[in-house]
Amino acid sequence: MLIRRACEADIDRIAQLETICFDDSWSREMVAAELRGTNPSVCYLVVEGEEILGYAMIWFVPPEGEICNLAVHPDFRRRGLASLLMEAILCESAERGVDKLSLEVRESNAEAQALYSKFGFKIAGRRPEYYRDGEDAFVMRRYAEGGY
Repeated sequence: MLIRRACEADIDRIAQLETICFDDSWSREMVAAELRGTNPSVCYLVVEGEEILGYAMIWFVPPEGEICNLAVHPDFRRRGLASLLMEAILCESAERGVDKLSLEVRESNAEAQALYSKFGFKIAGRRPEYYRDGEDAFVMRRYAEGGY
């Protein structure tokens, strides 16, 4: 397995993984907009050969960053792939001088909340009816050591 940055050639496979992992997935056009640089995004992939097993999309606007999406194919979960993606995010965050990372996570997604907690994220608030199906999101934040 390898962690690498996504490129335009990965758009279709990332969009396909989105639909497998999320009921309220991003469209192909949304993924393409992110990878084509219309937003300040970075996308890391976990790949094995040509297969994308997982990905993370992050917006960096130093001194802050936001994890937009993190997904691992259901057949490859519980193997540490999400942790590999988180480590890549934290490395890049440090290189870019990012003091604060944030994300939204479904209130019902205890597994994802545990992953983020493992990397120092704490629940900082709630966004009522954040998801299309009306479920609330927890806002989770992580401050770098010495951050504000």
